[in-house]
Amino acid sequence: MHPIPVPHDRLEVLTALPASPQNGDEILLKAGSGDTAVYWRLKYDSSITDAYKWRFIGGAPLTHTVNTDET
Repeated sequence: MHPIPVPHDRLEVLTALPASPQNGDEILLKAGSGDTAVYWRLKYDSSITDAYKWRFIGGAPLTHTVNTDET
């Protein structure tokens, strides 16, 4: 069974995970700020037995590059 897609423009954009999510809740989590911000679509799955109940649905990778002149 595939979840019914929710258009991303109808999802709440948050900078922290909600304190009391309900099973099936989907959010866009904003990580970073300005031009370096990335957005992750997450879905809460209460059937997951460990502490990490947010599933990654999609979004940009989080990367950080340090340019140096070191050899």
